[in-house]
Amino acid sequence: MKSSEGYKLLYKLMANGYFDVIFTTNFDHMLEETFKNFVLNRDYVVEILEREEDQKKIKEKSLEILEILQNDKINVKIVKLHGDLNHPRRLTLTDKDCESHKHLVKSVFGKYLNRNPQKGIIFVGYSGWDVDIVYALEEVEGNESVWYINPSEPKWDAPLTPFLNKRKAVSISGVNGKFDNVFKALSRKLFKPTIENFFDKIELSDTRYRKIEDLYVKPREFDEIKEKLENGRIVFIIGDPEIGKTYTSIKLLLDYYKKGYEPIYYKETARKEQLEILHYKHETILEGKKLIYFEDPFGRIKFEDVGGLFREFGAFIDGVRTSQSMIIITSREAMFKKFEEEKEFSVDIMQFVESLNLVKPSYDQYDLARMLEKAAKIYECKWFKNAQLRNFVSGYAINKLITPLRINEFIGSSKSLSNIDALKKEIDKKSKGTRISFAREINAMESSKILFLSLVYFDLPLDKVREYYQKLLDILNLEYLGNLFEDCMKWFVGNKVEAYDRYGEKYLRFFHSKYKEGLSSALDTARPKKIFSVVLKELVKDEDYYVRINVGETILENIDRVHKEVQYLVKELTNDIDPEVRERITYDIVENIHKFPSELREEEWVKRSIKHIEEIKRRKELEERYYRYELREEMWGAGMCEDCGNYSDNLVCVNNKYLCDNCRDN
Repeated sequence: MKSSEGYKLLYKLMANGYFDVIFTTNFDHMLEETFKNFVLNRDYVVEILEREEDQKKIKEKSLEILEILQNDKINVKIVKLHGDLNHPRRLTLTDKDCESHKHLVKSVFGKYLNRNPQKGIIFVGYSGWDVDIVYALEEVEGNESVWYINPSEPKWDAPLTPFLNKRKAVSISGVNGKFDNVFKALSRKLFKPTIENFFDKIELSDTRYRKIEDLYVKPREFDEIKEKLENGRIVFIIGDPEIGKTYTSIKLLLDYYKKGYEPIYYKETARKEQLEILHYKHETILEGKKLIYFEDPFGRIKFEDVGGLFREFGAFIDGVRTSQSMIIITSREAMFKKFEEEKEFSVDIMQFVESLNLVKPSYDQYDLARMLEKAAKIYECKWFKNAQLRNFVSGYAINKLITPLRINEFIGSSKSLSNIDALKKEIDKKSKGTRISFAREINAMESSKILFLSLVYFDLPLDKVREYYQKLLDILNLEYLGNLFEDCMKWFVGNKVEAYDRYGEKYLRFFHSKYKEGLSSALDTARPKKIFSVVLKELVKDEDYYVRINVGETILENIDRVHKEVQYLVKELTNDIDPEVRERITYDIVENIHKFPSELREEEWVKRSIKHIEEIKRRKELEERYYRYELREEMWGAGMCEDCGNYSDNLVCVNNKYLCDNCRDN
């Protein structure tokens, strides 16, 4: 059983001494569930009145309860006037039950009120039709105020009405008379809007959030986000993972809490509750003056099936724009675009959208440096107190930790570090997290989009990307309707992909190296690996030697991630018709040999490549010595002939070229 907001606020009011006694006619355990924390301090008691006809027992029971109610050392006293669900046979349910129960109720409820005439009475959500309650009130005297709070006005013929009239009760009805709204209004009046109250209210205990006033650095879009929120009553903050969408939303919740808005935070983990509200409970949630934050309602990694929301969201936006409340919705860009594609309403939601990402960037290096410095000071990092270490971290981390989340994680794990090697290792470790986040995002994409990004990886002309894309769709047996390529262009260009001019042609490339690294990391999973492998097998045949070199370098960079058959494409490139391709790939084999699986290192073509590069290095050394007049005799040795490319144990330098016997004779 989950306590409502009203019950939680009642708990808080009682914890602060504003009330100490609750009389209830409810049978359930909602109050007990809400107040269970008091049990730990032994200042909480629940007394249950069960139907009793024996006058002696009534007197004994009433004296016992009255003594407890007068005990100031007990902070919270709850009296369940009509029994408890644990004893269903002894509940007071009918008028007849109330009649037989009225003497016990009077001896407790009535006597307590008469003994404490200085205390007022607040009826909340009570109908006023129980004869035992009214009987207990008949002889109650006093001049203190009485409040009747209920969504409905008291009925003129209700048994309680004469008492309300006699005491000139204040009545609050309608929306303001709802249980939750009553205690929200009281809390706003009695509690000043402190940061502690704010975070208790939205149930966030993380230190990073509780120190947000000191830690927060605005993204460049912050003012635009506020403007859209205030003008349109709703804003979608979309963008890259780790870029600070949630942190910015919590900062906005806090800012507007100070202006009198009630903050409500529906976390990503409570998606069922989110969708219920967005579907058919929005009229209720929008009552009053609130700022409501829905975190990633369309899914975080994988798009969630939100059913009828595609149709009803337009009505939700209309409802927001005519209310006093405001809404923040965060979403990763891919999830939001999917939602926009599927929507079945005519409202142009792009007018409410603001994007945070690495492309602009939302945080430049100066912002990231400020973020790092603020956090290091507040969390008292050991390295920050040492000028040399501080300068190292500032210089090294700023190019590695490019999102707010990575900086926060580094601060958390580096507080006690005090040497450069350990700090460098920790920065490198945390920087990998960003590409892993992008890899997860790529893994969740449709295969047609992964194919598009796989081609963008190679920095190719737009026309060539289009040509290969159509060809590879067929090779991969990917079903498609319409123009998938143009759909991908609209989806990615301007976000993760840049179309730029080069040599008079349009080319495509990733906007940021982290996107490219994310695709590399995605090769650890089967579907992206399969698609990327097929792309490599096609591009290795391209007539442009630059593309072939790019393919070889890509395979070597990811040699431990690609299939064995793809690894062997490198062998083909060491025998390429173009000598520049052969030379570049041979060099790259040596540069990346540490990544090679052990069995691949034992392949003859790998050993031969290593030997060839070693021979080239040896020759260069000899040539340097030659030109320094240290060596003037003819040089010779083993290696690959620079004319025919064949291996020879007897190369001779002729006119600055190393030739085998056959080529030298010819």
